[in-house]
Amino acid sequence: MPTDPVEFYIDGIYMVTGVGVVVAGTMLAGTVRPGQTLQLGPDKTGAFKPVQVRTIHHKRTEVEGAVAG
Repeated sequence: MPTDPVEFYIDGIYMVTGVGVVVAGTMLAGTVRPGQTLQLGPDKTGAFKPVQVRTIHHKRTEVEGAVAG
């Protein structure tokens, strides 16, 4: 549901010159908007790291947000 906490499975990670790290994947729950801070993880120690969403693109077009479903 759009009101659930964000759950996003990362399928691909890319390094784009002039942009930085770009992730691709499947949105399973929640809603994401640019500027939002999410928790990435867990890593090997079980910890999560805060990351900020800078932009969201769908089929090479910038969009205002992403909603699961």
